Amino acid sequence: MQITLKKMYKYINNIEYAGADIVAQGVCVDSRKATAGSMFVALPGEKVDGHSYVGKAIENGATLILAQIDHREDLTQYENIAHIVYTDNTLLAMGKLAGGLLREQETTRGLPRKKIAVTGSVGKTTTKEMIACSLAAGGKVHKTQGNQNSEIGFPLTIFDMPEDTEYAVCEMGMRGLGQVEYLTKIFRPNIGVVTNIGTSHMELLGSRENILRAKLEIVKGMENTPESILLLNGDDDMLSDTTLVNQILSEYGATDITIKYFGMRQDCNFRYYNVTDHQDGQEFLLDGLTNQTTTVQISIPGVHNVANATVAIACARMSEIDAAKAIAAIAEYNNEDSLRQKIHRLGNVTIIDDTYNASPESMNAALTVLRNMDADIKVAVLADMLELGSFSRKAHEQVGQTASFCSDYMIAYGDLAELYTKKYKNTSYHTDELHDAKGLVFSLIDIFMVEKGNSMAFLIKGSNAMQMNEVAKAAVTYVNNIRGK
Repeated sequence: MQITLKKMYKYINNIEYAGADIVAQGVCVDSRKATAGSMFVALPGEKVDGHSYVGKAIENGATLILAQIDHREDLTQYENIAHIVYTDNTLLAMGKLAGGLLREQETTRGLPRKKIAVTGSVGKTTTKEMIACSLAAGGKVHKTQGNQNSEIGFPLTIFDMPEDTEYAVCEMGMRGLGQVEYLTKIFRPNIGVVTNIGTSHMELLGSRENILRAKLEIVKGMENTPESILLLNGDDDMLSDTTLVNQILSEYGATDITIKYFGMRQDCNFRYYNVTDHQDGQEFLLDGLTNQTTTVQISIPGVHNVANATVAIACARMSEIDAAKAIAAIAEYNNEDSLRQKIHRLGNVTIIDDTYNASPESMNAALTVLRNMDADIKVAVLADMLELGSFSRKAHEQVGQTASFCSDYMIAYGDLAELYTKKYKNTSYHTDELHDAKGLVFSLIDIFMVEKGNSMAFLIKGSNAMQMNEVAKAAVTYVNNIRGK
């Protein structure tokens, strides 16, 4: 997306700039990523202040600088060598500029044709990726990269959008009330997807109803017309509470938006059922795309991914993309590039690296994947789930109970993780040391894979701060060394 000096003044400060225009290619908030002719946004911060790196950004080639007026005294030395636009708040200015440029592109080019926003407690990223995959059957897609779903990353996603983008899919993160509202008003989606209402961020929001309210803010950026579609999980107890959902939507001024549901319930608009596992993934039946029941195949495990695939195909269909083409595209989808879950198949050992983050809902989904693995010995390696507030003890005990039906052994790491073992019915080990968790994994591999020749499957998962990615890496390396790889 092209950014110019005139557009910066127009959308950020509401000023018509009469001077010579300057065009920037690319936007960054990290001076190390500045390139020739790029724009650098100086964001303030408690630990690192971007204004201290304006000189470095210019040195690396940035020609347009967005800075806060309260730092002007420090930046006057650069005003003769770069164009600096001052504003009261650079973070908010990024959002204004991104929204203004996107609206201008829609007006002048009619693109993107559809904008789809995804939020929810768990499953946002995989759902976003699968939606992008299905939409690609109908045209050029731009999507959120990595975890750029915050107030900083979201505008950067829009700045990176090519002008010929036909479909845009953006993920919206949330850590409190008002954040989804801020992002959706930048993007103004045609279709809003809410995957579920879980217990992530209970510590911050206090109740699942408040989480529901925060997620439903997605409608605040949507036009209040029947053409705007809100796609909700019909199997989620909060999202399927139509009385509460309609009450909140009324409060948000979204009474005319069309609501559709996906899920296994009979009354869902997009209903999946008869899910069966096979060697290469899963197969299921899907109603709601046409007048006939459709058979869908996906190549990734987990019934939660059946729900994600249903959302993806539904979004393609609601974007007027041929259902058969979308289904064919989803059949080819794999999550090898996913930040969230990576499955390493190493001979007769499978390691599920699901260490990006953890909540009770995602834990249960991952444990179901482990349970369905074809292996002699199944091991759950689980660390603390954070930010659950007063619900934490109960949540850890419930996950431990679920793990009893999905694994033969458990390795629990962390202070809270000891609660898993209280309800776990099989053999379990607990440690407060990360290196001991690795050692316990190695020991089980030695006993069952090396000495007994058993096939094994490991699920390694915990909140990101618990560094379980180090355990997963160590396990993969250990098995590969044994195999001589």
